[in-house]
Amino acid sequence: MIFLKEGEKHSKSKWVEILGLSQAGLFSIIEKGILKPLKNEFVLMFVGELVTQNSYAFCFPKCVEYSSESSNYSLEITKAAIKKYHKKLKKNKSILEQELKELHFIDDYPAKEYEVYLTLMAYYFSKGVYKKDTITTKVGPSKKIYWKRTIQSSLAYISDDTVNYFQPYTNKTVAIENEISSVFVSVLTHLHKRYEKHGSNFRLSEYNDEIIPFSAIEKYAASYCRKLQVEISETFNSEDLAILLVLLQYISGKLSSNGETRVRAYGSNSFHHIWEDICKEIFLDDYEAQISNFSQPRWFVNNPDGTTSSLDKGRLIPDVIWNEENTNYILDAKYYYPFPHSSCGVGDIAKQYIYADISGSNNSKNIFIFPGNLETHLNKGGLTTMILPDGDEDPKFEHRSIPAVLVDYHKVVDSYIGNGSGIDYRNLLKLAL
Repeated sequence: MIFLKEGEKHSKSKWVEILGLSQAGLFSIIEKGILKPLKNEFVLMFVGELVTQNSYAFCFPKCVEYSSESSNYSLEITKAAIKKYHKKLKKNKSILEQELKELHFIDDYPAKEYEVYLTLMAYYFSKGVYKKDTITTKVGPSKKIYWKRTIQSSLAYISDDTVNYFQPYTNKTVAIENEISSVFVSVLTHLHKRYEKHGSNFRLSEYNDEIIPFSAIEKYAASYCRKLQVEISETFNSEDLAILLVLLQYISGKLSSNGETRVRAYGSNSFHHIWEDICKEIFLDDYEAQISNFSQPRWFVNNPDGTTSSLDKGRLIPDVIWNEENTNYILDAKYYYPFPHSSCGVGDIAKQYIYADISGSNNSKNIFIFPGNLETHLNKGGLTTMILPDGDEDPKFEHRSIPAVLVDYHKVVDSYIGNGSGIDYRNLLKLAL
């Protein structure tokens, strides 16, 4: 597995080396907007999963400062946030079509092969290497026989003047390794090498038999699929049956990316849209109820016949709004990082003042929300206001400064995906101000 970070810059040849790309693969990710040319380099614009013929890469958001200890946690919550946002998009077909036109969300491969790897690893940690349940029969008692009970409950075989009773026997179910066990080990070892940073040293300690080379399984896939189908027909344990079906689909090519020359991706090259949705949800956006109070721009055009017609050219739509105790809270979710080195320009600031003036309220609080890496849920990082040429604050903006509030990325995404329910981010925001 390769970890990348949104905003990384490398030369074209370096990206080919990092991702193990062919020239066709490189063209594919440039075409999708995953890499964007910048002078003599290409910058990564993507957050999500990339699967090439030779690698699996996860691209973190630029605001994630992950370490080797926290990378799995950061990966899992980011994947969950992407999937949740994508699911919400698909519920509204018109929005999805518009987003796809803007190449906002890429959904041509949800990294199924990686899910196969996680499934096999989960089974391995739960039950070990796959083994087939087989019934064995043991004849010949190893303990005393109770002949009275045996005579009463057994059928006798009579020959001439002799009465014979069959020897007692017992049935026992035992798990034994077979050829499919070797297939399991081979596939799991292959995927571990592909998806883990230190996968080349991986070996299943309790499996000492010779492992079928994965190249042989690929070459004779049809034969191994038939063997798996036979194994499935003779298996009744639900967990074993499920893992055999996964192996069958993987080897048959339905869940693998082997042989694919193009890059498959699942994620967004415009993660700021997902950041906006995260802020809308955790701050409980009340757009539908509040937007009707906002005035909106409209053109009035003089026609040649002397009449006047009106023309709407779009609406001003705040990211998050709600009204509480006769105060309008107007939030602008800014996906800039790290603050203050990356912060809002004149256009963003002017728009916030316009929002306040058109909100229909004399009491508005405008706030910029930035992602951060914090010990707490959020804190105030500074503010912006209007300054006169002599350096003093413009009196007209004395009580209209716009705070910048940093929200911890991991904690807020936890709440977004449902792991941190019950946190009142509105109240935390008011306390921070």
